Amino acid sequence: MEPPCFPITIVQGADFNIEITYQDSNGSGVNMSGWSLKADLYNRLGTTKLASFSLPWSNQASGVFSLTMARAVTSGISENGQYDIYATDPSGGVKCLLQGSATIDFGYSFRP
Repeated sequence: MEPPCFPITIVQGADFNIEITYQDSNGSGVNMSGWSLKADLYNRLGTTKLASFSLPWSNQASGVFSLTMARAVTSGISENGQYDIYATDPSGGVKCLLQGSATIDFGYSFRP
């Protein structure tokens, strides 16, 4: 089964943060106790890693976490890309939870 696709926009030079709840087919949060998460941003071709996201848990027992990137990291991103979020369950099984395009908004206020 293909993971859901969700496009994001990252403003260059600003903190990025969205909260995500991993849900079952009934819309209930999945207990992700003992799971680990990994997410990276790649260029459009998927050949170069541009940055990694942080994935702090808000409520692991309900499958709630944040996809975050500090402004020190976003300030160095100079091209659009694509991202994915992978989860590893306690038995070592790996699944892709979410993927999508990442548009970089270059903003105006912090340009030299």
